[in-house]
Amino acid sequence: GTTGLVDITAGDWSADLAAAAGLDPALLTPIGAAGECAGVWHGIPVHLVGGHDTASAVVAMGAAAGPHVAFVSAGTWLLVGREQAAPDLGEAARADNFTNEIGALGGVRFLKNLAGSWLVEGCRPAWGDPPVADLLTAAATVDGELPLLDVTDERFLHPSDMLAEVTAALGLAIDAAPSLVVAAIVASQAAGTAAVLDRLGGVDEVAVFGGGGRSARYRRSLAARTGLPVVQGPVEATALGNALVQGIALGRYADLADARAQLAPATAGTAAVAGATVRTAGDR
Repeated sequence: GTTGLVDITAGDWSADLAAAAGLDPALLTPIGAAGECAGVWHGIPVHLVGGHDTASAVVAMGAAAGPHVAFVSAGTWLLVGREQAAPDLGEAARADNFTNEIGALGGVRFLKNLAGSWLVEGCRPAWGDPPVADLLTAAATVDGELPLLDVTDERFLHPSDMLAEVTAALGLAIDAAPSLVVAAIVASQAAGTAAVLDRLGGVDEVAVFGGGGRSARYRRSLAARTGLPVVQGPVEATALGNALVQGIALGRYADLADARAQLAPATAGTAAVAGATVRTAGDR
């Protein structure tokens, strides 16, 4: 579904797109559905899962998933969107650079890509490669108004010098304290995420999962900017979603809703942030 060669409405290879790309359609193998048995290995059935890591991760976004729950798959990139029954092929969606990606078990992930941990990772070499956790801890001590950059700007895709690019965009000196730069990056990510959620509309809750979801500062900032409950989902959402799809294939779960209902609920402890709520998922 992420090849760009699939007819999003038909769910199959697009002969027109293949022809336009000069590709012989005969080279394209049939598309298999997640849950389909691909074979047996030493007596163990092997089933297809989501064809993209984000597809699997969204499967494990949480038991509260629904049309009014947005998701943030937080890793190298922030994939911000929601599940929809049908794609949005309107001009506004195209102009805003949204994408329609096929869901692992049906439907569409209507989402937009933002720069995630890539920004911090790209700056680390110039700082002597300190651990990301240490950078985030230091950034948590930074108070006051912070400059922001546009996390959708293509200048951050593969710059020759990420720190120089980031500090220039923030209006900071290249030798600015790493804690300040990282704090501004996180604030920018929250602001960019909030803008996408506003564009989606009708969002009542936000599920943040993946490694980047461990940033409490990002979750708090996002909650404060949106006024929405922000729930932290599993860090290893891709692996967990993969397992849930296999569980459905084996008949352990009746369907996606049943599989998600087996996820451990959020802990009872919640913290109010600017009229919103931040919750942390329990052990999974």
